[in-house]
Amino acid sequence: MAKGATPFEEGKNQAVRFLLVRPRSVHELRTKLLGKGFRRDTVDEVTAWLEERGYLNDRSFAAGMARTLAVHRLWGDFRIRMSLRERGISPDIADEALREARRELGEGEAVRKYIQKKYGKTIESDINSKEFTPGEKRRLFRSLSSRGFPGGLILEIIRMPKEDVIHDGE
Repeated sequence: MAKGATPFEEGKNQAVRFLLVRPRSVHELRTKLLGKGFRRDTVDEVTAWLEERGYLNDRSFAAGMARTLAVHRLWGDFRIRMSLRERGISPDIADEALREARRELGEGEAVRKYIQKKYGKTIESDINSKEFTPGEKRRLFRSLSSRGFPGGLILEIIRMPKEDVIHDGE
């Protein structure tokens, strides 16, 4: 602790350093401060001070995070919701942030954009041509599923029968 600094001042300074690295949710910041050995009452006081001044805001954090994950990382809604929940964002705030992000880029559009970016292929001319094998479609399905896109949407976009997904013989 700096000479003459109160625990609140030290906690506030540490919190600001954390927030300068990247935006954080209230939960994340609390966890970081507690991990640095600050007492719970000091952490409560610091987070309240930051929230009052608008430096810490879960709604704003969730909106920015959801937009980044939906539009730039091209994640599906399920994975975005899970990521926000892991950061301590309430389901209501997460859903609101996701709805806003999806106004910019819908989930179906994100699937198409991901395929184009990752594989250099378009749905209409490449993926749904007879030259794209069922094995390649299964791999694509797994890749998109792991990004949090719903199976039904993926199957619809890549025009793949549900039975082909569970077929093991590639």
